[in-house]
Amino acid sequence: MASSRSLTAESPLSGFSHTYAHTQLSEISNLVMLSVAVPRGGLEALNTELSAHFELSFPATGHSVINDKSPLDSSLSSVTLLGLQMDQCLLIADQKTNDNASHSLVAKINSALNTVAYLSDQSDNYAVLDIQGPSMVMAMERICSLNLSELDTNTVSRTLVEHLQVIVQKQSHDQVRLFSPRSSANSFLHAVTTSLENVTFDNAVPDTALPTNNPR
Repeated sequence: MASSRSLTAESPLSGFSHTYAHTQLSEISNLVMLSVAVPRGGLEALNTELSAHFELSFPATGHSVINDKSPLDSSLSSVTLLGLQMDQCLLIADQKTNDNASHSLVAKINSALNTVAYLSDQSDNYAVLDIQGPSMVMAMERICSLNLSELDTNTVSRTLVEHLQVIVQKQSHDQVRLFSPRSSANSFLHAVTTSLENVTFDNAVPDTALPTNNPR
């Protein structure tokens, strides 16, 4: 007798979402991610296919390029290329819905680019968090060495958050997207939540509310 049981994919952080004062921290789990490496002398051919399928070109190191549409697949809400080094980027396809269609999307991207690039599916390798709100910069600067207030929008950096390797994409003046290896997802979440808890508590307590040692 066939079993009626089915397997359901679980995201690295189980859909974590929480608001700290006016700053939102959320796991992003509906992403397809592929590492894209340029063959020797193959950048022009790769750019031709990136333009045809995503209306994008290969990004400079430390920068990202984004398009909110793609001729390749109508299920995409955006496609982003993160420039990680001179001949490598991370392609991120953001699906409109989390409907377990990632395998077919990976196959489509492979079919579109596999003759002009070396591709590796990274979709299950990262835990991804978005931080958006007024406490983002202060929280991040407590746990990493980046001066986020001075970085331009769409900047991409590899850095350490506490002792963990993280890719940081600055999406706006008060929003970043963080990518960290799935194997250390819980430690990654703990570092970020602890920093947000600390900065939002510090900002919420006025000096007059702090206890003093002055005698009455």
